Amino acid sequence: MSSGLITYGGYNLDNDGMLFIGVIYFIYLMINLYNLSRKETIFLLIPILLFSCYANKLWHSGIVILTIMCIFWLKNKKITLDLKILLTLFFITQLGWSAQALIIDKDNNYSAGKDAYQFLSSQNIANKQVLKLTFNATAMCPYFKTKECTYWDWKKYGFARKEPQENISKYLAFIINQTQYEADPSAYNKILQDFGYRLKIFKTNHFVAFYDNSADETLYVYYRN
Repeated sequence: MSSGLITYGGYNLDNDGMLFIGVIYFIYLMINLYNLSRKETIFLLIPILLFSCYANKLWHSGIVILTIMCIFWLKNKKITLDLKILLTLFFITQLGWSAQALIIDKDNNYSAGKDAYQFLSSQNIANKQVLKLTFNATAMCPYFKTKECTYWDWKKYGFARKEPQENISKYLAFIINQTQYEADPSAYNKILQDFGYRLKIFKTNHFVAFYDNSADETLYVYYRN
């Protein structure tokens, strides 16, 4: 958490020096916040921190940041010099990463949704003929311009749907992401061979992926005519 929230924007924890600075900073910040407002820290911030430790996702840092800012806003007349210094350091650190994120996401595809949509359209494959087995594939929905493609049931499917092969084979195309493919490549290669699908991969290069070498928004499109 100190890595993504305080010191630098990525998942790499190999830099022990930066990690140590982040941990010390974060502990000192929490102590000062607690002294400033015990009620808000205990009932607002700590539950969110505990949840973030249980379900560790980079974007949870944004909620933590907003909660900290909310405490500052509620107690703006009681902010000590120490907290002002910590807050200043925090924003100086984040400005550099924000600028890099803006440049990278402006010049690169954050999602493969548009490219995947254009390819399927060129193959005359309509939205109703596409089985979306991963939530990332809903990035195509705005381009299909249909209300049938705007909802993902997180409670039912989580990050990815699990469908038997006979159901998948009813569609002209189905879509997964890299994480889903890497979990069981042999199963998807078997579907490709058994039912005559071809595979086309649409890659992305957004800010987070750029730093941790992930490709969560990359779409693996299995299709057939």
